Amino acid sequence: MANFRTHITVAAAGGTLMAYVGWQAQWWVAPQALLVIALVAFGGILPDIDADRSRSIRLIFNILSVPSLVLGVLLLQPWLTPGLLL
Repeated sequence: MANFRTHITVAAAGGTLMAYVGWQAQWWVAPQALLVIALVAFGGILPDIDADRSRSIRLIFNILSVPSLVLGVLLLQPWLTPGLLL
């Protein structure tokens, strides 16, 4: 069975190839091609999420933690006061 490194490498290479072909065929513009690469690479690490001590689970939670924190602060900003948290 393939490991994390194999999954992410093959998915990133496949996503890059697919994004380049789509960009050359004018199916999407360059920023969308970058999104295609990111989404295919993300999909490539999903087979590893059920493994014990999974690197992909740690990677997913680390990537999603910062945007979740920022979104939470932005949504709750009207109810937060600067001195209350300290």
